[in-house]
Amino acid sequence: ASKIKLKSTTGEFLHVTEFVATDPSNADLTTNKSATHSSTYKDDIDQYGAANAVDGDTASEMHTKGVLLILILNGL
Repeated sequence: ASKIKLKSTTGEFLHVTEFVATDPSNADLTTNKSATHSSTYKDDIDQYGAANAVDGDTASEMHTKGVLLILILNGL
C-alpha cells in the first residue's frame, strides 16, 4: 500500500471533494482505489469517508475531524 499525506496549514479540518495523484507518465494513481483515514467528520463514513476523495465523483466529499489526512491507497 502507498500513503499520501495531506496536512492542513491553517489548523482547520480538511474537506476534499476529489483528490487525484498521478505518476510521471500522468497515469492516475488514486481514482477508484481503496482509501482510509483515521478520523471522519461526524463519524459518518458514507457521507464523509476517505473513499469519497478518490471515487471519481466531485459531488461526494471527504471531511476529517482533524488537520491531518493520510490516504492509504491499497493496490498500488
